[in-house]
Amino acid sequence: ARDAGIEVIVDNRFLDSSEYDAAFKQCSIVMLPYCDFGGSSGVLIEAAQYRKPVIATSYGTLGRIVRSSGWGEAYTPGDEADFVSNLSRLINGLEGLESNQGYKGILDRCSSDEFIKKIAG
Repeated sequence: ARDAGIEVIVDNRFLDSSEYDAAFKQCSIVMLPYCDFGGSSGVLIEAAQYRKPVIATSYGTLGRIVRSSGWGEAYTPGDEADFVSNLSRLINGLEGLESNQGYKGILDRCSSDEFIKKIAG
């Protein structure tokens, strides 16, 4: 769909890791519409690595991380008005999100060095 200079491309499938670079460079916003998923998502970390803002459902860990990190917006699953409101806020604030330090924080906490420190005790 294309409206008011906004193009929405839906690619609702599993991406092979070899496709990540092209997909994340092409997009402006990553949508994570999980409804019954209480955990997190590897796609969230990939979005952070590419410094892409996220719109996700407010459900579970994913919603909590998106809200607390400032990486994007979280909407109530099934609430179209809430989705539109949050997406609009995200689109209007894209420039400010590019310098968001929340990305650096999660990338630092999820680095291989941090993982090794934790398992080495």
